Amino acid sequence: MKVFCLPYSGTGASLYSAWPEEVCSLQIIPLQLPGKENRFREARKGSFEELAEWVINEYLTIVDCEYNIYGHCSSALLAYEIVSQLEQSSLRKPKNLFVSAQPSPSLGPSGPMLNYDDDELISMIHFRMGKENGQIQQSFLQLMLSDLKQDIELHRNYSKKKVELKTKISVLAWENDEFYSVDQLKSWSELGEVSFHVLSGGHYEFKKAPAELLNLFISSF
Repeated sequence: MKVFCLPYSGTGASLYSAWPEEVCSLQIIPLQLPGKENRFREARKGSFEELAEWVINEYLTIVDCEYNIYGHCSSALLAYEIVSQLEQSSLRKPKNLFVSAQPSPSLGPSGPMLNYDDDELISMIHFRMGKENGQIQQSFLQLMLSDLKQDIELHRNYSKKKVELKTKISVLAWENDEFYSVDQLKSWSELGEVSFHVLSGGHYEFKKAPAELLNLFISSF
């Protein structure tokens, strides 16, 4: 059993560095995307549709066991696009799609960062890294800002989608989420067979690999 985990805007596979590699025979596999971290020399993709196709070709063509796909925040949209494309193919389909802290693509692009200016994005970068202003080298900060803005543009340009999935969808809301309420995630019910779960913590609690989340993965098989 495997769960493939997608990084959200402005991050790479290291987003899941605090997660275990395996729990109860479930392999946890963070996916590295082109242009990110150790793949920074690879060309980025120009849309979620292109990126989803790349992920499928790079990671999912030879999967030989049951698996789930997990996306948090903007990467939930990428996860949805991946599953949508898989369902049009002859490849093995995931058992479940886990989408966390993100309204459904049926609403079109949504999220506070879509409207942030550079200063607000820089503040977000400092917050995510747990750094104070001035603690990140300026040249590195500008690289991170550019990376984040390119990812946000992918999110902004992802058109409204209402393709109903055959794959089961597990929608994860966080009770103290700073960005999205539980009600804002209910739009996923338009897109297939959906179960809703409200987990303890805020928007970034998932980074700690909480047992509540991992147990949902395990029990889904």
